[in-house]
This record gives sequence, structure tokens and C-alpha cells, in this order.
Amino acid sequence: MRGKITKEYIVDAVTEMARQNSIITNITVRKIAAHIGCSHPNIYNHYENMEELLWDVMGNIFRIIKYERERVEITHETGDERLRIFIKRWVNFVKNNVGWYKFIWYDEFKGEMPEHVKKHSNELCDSIVLFLSKAYKELEIEDKAKNVSEILISYIHGEISLLLLGRSRCFDYDDIEEKLYINSKKIIESHII
Repeated sequence: MRGKITKEYIVDAVTEMARQNSIITNITVRKIAAHIGCSHPNIYNHYENMEELLWDVMGNIFRIIKYERERVEITHETGDERLRIFIKRWVNFVKNNVGWYKFIWYDEFKGEMPEHVKKHSNELCDSIVLFLSKAYKELEIEDKAKNVSEILISYIHGEISLLLLGRSRCFDYDDIEEKLYINSKKIIESHII
């Protein structure tokens, strides 16, 4: 790359590398530099170490996921129709971004999550709470929607992890999508009675 290498440019480049690479340890500062067309000391002009850069990439991925979830307003009439679309989007996101999914859920990072990354993570979780409270009137109470969202996130993550690891009883994304919808609906129903 010619011109000035910015922190944002580096984060965007590594974010794309993470999408395509299911093993983050394969991404090195030298590979990043080669990918963006600069020497590796340019990366260190913006980041003290790889961990700091990877935390910023995680925050960027959280922002992208939140944006994608909010990009298209779900306008279907019933909560169940909205839930089906929500699950479909989640599964399609994982299908199209396995590297990102593994990066944010499986890769280990040194140190504590920085505050700016926690902020993006919390905003993503809050957007799911908001979705649930809009889709199901019985979940308009924020604490109730928050509890259900935490259960759903854990359940969905578990099922998708089993699929990605080849240990699921579902064998493809269509099967997992239907299973996630049916069981997520049951989880919600059990909390709105």
C-alpha cells in the first residue's frame, strides 16, 4: 500500500484476514504487513504488540455483527416470525464468517478485555435484548429480556459450536437453523408463561 498506514486500515485488513483464516495463530505481524503492502515495523508504529491489535479486531467484529443485526429492520407481524428471521441471520452470519465466529468465541487472548471492546460486546448483547423486547411483548421488561437473551446466546453458541466441531446431530446449516428456531422458541415460551 502506498500512502499512510492508519490504525483503522490495519484493523480492517486484519479483520478481513480473520474472516478468511479459521486459526488466528496463523496471522502474524509479518503476514499482516505483507497483506497490506508495508514493512512490519509500520504495524508496530500503531500497536505495541499483537494482542493489542487482536483486541481491536475483536471490537471491530462486534461492531460489524451489531450493524448487520440492525441493518434490516425485522417487520414481520409475530414474534415467532421475527425469531425465525433472527435465527436465519445468525446462522447465515456464521456460515459466511466462520473465521470471525471462531475468532471471537474460541481464540484465547492474553490479559483482560479492554474497555472499548467490552463496550462493543455489551452493545451487541443489548441489541439482542432490544430485539427480544420488540418481538415479544411479554419480554418488554428489560431484566426478563436480558435473562432470556443470555440463555439464547449460550444455547445458540453451543449448538453452532457442535456443528463447527463436527459433533452435532445436525449435519448442515439448514438443519441447525431449524433446530435453533424450534428450541429458541421453546426457551422464550418457557419464560413468557
